Amino acid sequence: MATAKHTDTSEQSSAKHTNNTYRFKLNESTIEIIQRFSIIHKTDTREDFKEAWKQFLIDNDEILKQEELALNQKGFRGNFYDKIYKSARYYYRTKTDTKKNENFQQRRKYVGLNKTLLRMMDDFITENKTINIEKNEAIFKPSDGYCSFYQKFNSIIDKEIQELIKQSLTHEDSVIKLKKTFKNRYFQLIKK
Repeated sequence: MATAKHTDTSEQSSAKHTNNTYRFKLNESTIEIIQRFSIIHKTDTREDFKEAWKQFLIDNDEILKQEELALNQKGFRGNFYDKIYKSARYYYRTKTDTKKNENFQQRRKYVGLNKTLLRMMDDFITENKTINIEKNEAIFKPSDGYCSFYQKFNSIIDKEIQELIKQSLTHEDSVIKLKKTFKNRYFQLIKK
């Protein structure tokens, strides 16, 4: 009797552990033709999409019937054509292309400037800014101011450029960074 009881238990446990498939994946070739269709008809209205879908089903009847048969053999019991329509209309049509995202450059690490140089810029701008009170505008232009600043402190600026190059900036990017920093600090100080 003990062996009969043991057999019943093993049958029950195997029945409990049957693998249920909840997501039935399509074949790669079927996915490709659905994706291609979805991309072509991405901007279609709902009515135009349905009309094109009917033609798609006729054109790809053989492939789709084979795919339906394969899914049914795996245990799929839903409406196959409804499943692929929803995939095309609501998933593949709105899916963004991951290759586009690969073309974006990673944002480079921020490279700050020497605090002493920043204080020197502030002092230079403060000493040289002249404001026309009647028009409430500065006479001192940032582009001219940077040229004067560079002439006065060229050795310090050249050392800073070398430091920026060591921190992965090019010479041109370093010069641009210094000019932009000077201009930004100029406008910040003029506002005060």
